[in-house]
Amino acid sequence: MLPGSPLYEVSARLVAFDGKSGEIFKKVMSNRRITDLVIHLNTEEQLLAEGIDSEGNHIGFYSFATELISDGKKRAGDPFTFFDTGKHYESYRVSVTTNFLEITSDPNKTDENGNTINLFEKYNNFKVEGLTDENIDVLADFARVFFENDFRARFIR
Repeated sequence: MLPGSPLYEVSARLVAFDGKSGEIFKKVMSNRRITDLVIHLNTEEQLLAEGIDSEGNHIGFYSFATELISDGKKRAGDPFTFFDTGKHYESYRVSVTTNFLEITSDPNKTDENGNTINLFEKYNNFKVEGLTDENIDVLADFARVFFENDFRARFIR
């Protein structure tokens, strides 16, 4: 290969790429559209739509007593969703490092008497923060385009 040729330039960029996979992962996965999707999948698709944790387990189901207390807002037999006022869902955040995503939220809720309740402890420490295998696949399919675009920008000029 001749220095200065297109093939030489591409190969030089590939060599420079070595060791930067973590940096690229962090850059790509920190994209707002991706982090928004992570939060949507966790809160809207898993919790609200199905009442499941990151392992696909139902967190629990509302009782008839809960239906009465909530004036029918929560129906007996419906799964727990962790959605009441929306504050818990609004607290979700995604942090990205060079090799993983971390989903966090504030599990503390103030009840009508002013007492603080940790929702995760109340519901037996289910793994509420995190994606099911199915939603990890959805995320991977979505993120693939962003990785492809990053690759093109780095190597195909």
